[in-house]
Amino acid sequence: MYFTVYLLLLVPVAVAAVAPRASRHLAPAAGVRVLTCLAATAAAATVWGLTALSLAGLANLPPVRAHLHSEPRVLAAADPVPWGIGATAGALLAVLAVRVLVTTHGMARQRATVAAVRRLPAAGHLVVLADDRADASALGPVLYTAPDRERTLPAAVRR
Repeated sequence: MYFTVYLLLLVPVAVAAVAPRASRHLAPAAGVRVLTCLAATAAAATVWGLTALSLAGLANLPPVRAHLHSEPRVLAAADPVPWGIGATAGALLAVLAVRVLVTTHGMARQRATVAAVRRLPAAGHLVVLADDRADASALGPVLYTAPDRERTLPAAVRR
């Protein structure tokens, strides 16, 4: 594993350089598809590169090396990844995994909220809920507003 694994970590940099230009020159529908594919490619390259680096760095640790029954010189020549770089890559993978879990949990909570709000009776196409965290934000037919702003709304839309 030589410099090629490090090239995988440059894919997101290349995507970041290409994406703004691509978004300006493509039609909206095509732009969404192209940018989504670019983002997925960058994410896959990052995860693959970090996984390869962390596993190669892990193989250089003495307990793992003893379990693998390999010579340190042979392993260093075949996989010149220092254990520090491998540990850093593993830590970055752990951070990415936590971020994915947190984002997935937040999305599930939002879906549950939207599903609960859609079951409420609406005054036309608008449902207004009191929420201490938001000043006003729209989510489909739902408007979240702070309680002190609620009294300024017409009675037909307040609940």
